[in-house]
Amino acid sequence: MAIHKISICLSDVDEDRLQEDKNGKIWLSVTIFESRQYVKLQDNLEVFQTATVEQQKAGIPQQRLGRGRTVHSNK
Repeated sequence: MAIHKISICLSDVDEDRLQEDKNGKIWLSVTIFESRQYVKLQDNLEVFQTATVEQQKAGIPQQRLGRGRTVHSNK
């Protein structure tokens, strides 16, 4: 099991991508990638706001929201 600690910038959230369910709750879908780009900062994760299939087909990229690190892993 691994534990990840992430931070996201709420100011960067594209509000058009928020989803409201039938109960009125608003959801944000995120995708987390392992990355070696920020090794010097000890961060190994990047967090993106997920693009829908329609947005991907239209060429709209995922919005980068933040980064994080694995703080514990049994590997």
